[in-house]
Amino acid sequence: MRLKEIASGVPAAGIPPRISRFYSDAPPLLRLVTGLAEGADALAAEVFLQQPAEESLRVEMAAVLPFDVATYRNSRTTDFRTKLDQLADRCSYILQLDGIYDKPTPDTHAAKRRRSRAYRAQAMILLRHCDVMLVVADSASEGRAGGTLETVERALDHEIPVVLVDSHGSDILLLEPEDDLEERLAVGVRYKPSNREWRKKLQQWIDVIVADPDSISTSESQQNLRLG
Repeated sequence: MRLKEIASGVPAAGIPPRISRFYSDAPPLLRLVTGLAEGADALAAEVFLQQPAEESLRVEMAAVLPFDVATYRNSRTTDFRTKLDQLADRCSYILQLDGIYDKPTPDTHAAKRRRSRAYRAQAMILLRHCDVMLVVADSASEGRAGGTLETVERALDHEIPVVLVDSHGSDILLLEPEDDLEERLAVGVRYKPSNREWRKKLQQWIDVIVADPDSISTSESQQNLRLG
């Protein structure tokens, strides 16, 4: 909704900010870039694709995979492959990396290292395709190579704000560049999904990223949000 509100010439509730006059009259584009994994990735993609079509906002989905599509598909559980095919068909593009999927029985240290390198590469490329990262993670877990919490740390290092939904309790944390992840997970402000304050803050992030980097000047971290 906020993308429509700040877009030039697009009918939406409220008065567009002054900065809108300097932007294209074309409807804004909202793109979800995903890793197409089971669980949160698939759920987010399904919810995203359920948005009704409208002329004032373009939406599309894209994906970044650690391996080629066929290899990635074979690495997933059998029950998930049909859903993966359906989601992949809805992507406007799929970036396939050259990682090696090697999982012998029994597993070996070398094979684990190859898989870890592939998933880390996938995470880093995903960061280069996003302006705001949305993740679901268990704040009580230690994480793994190329996993969600490690990727969140990398996002903050790259000045990308993060919306983290804590699967350990369904709380929402808004993480800004330069935040210390471990500290924020331990003592940071948490919002319940029904709390409107986190939505207001997210709207401010959108303003800074896509329209007006000077609209918020109360903290250095807010000024440092990466422009899209």
